[in-house]
Amino acid sequence: MSIRPFTNNPDKRDELRLKLFVQQNGLCHLCGEPMTLERKDRLRAPKNFASFDHLTPKSEGGTSYYTNLKLAHRSCNSARQSRPLGTYVANLQSQG
Repeated sequence: MSIRPFTNNPDKRDELRLKLFVQQNGLCHLCGEPMTLERKDRLRAPKNFASFDHLTPKSEGGTSYYTNLKLAHRSCNSARQSRPLGTYVANLQSQG
């Protein structure tokens, strides 16, 4: 599947977000806690909102294709920034 989420079509982004949400059983791939798809509007989302996370960061050559995407809480995704997934997870585990 080559759906690109970052298009000008919000319906396509929402369709992909829902597909990933179901595949991940509604859990953040970074912390394992439940996420939400609920938001007040397209511009404001709660910290536990399911946001797109690039497995290989775009800054490291990662793409916005389906195979490089998972969902993470908006807050977890923000905390990870563009660090490689393995580095971020190892850092989380060392913190307790």
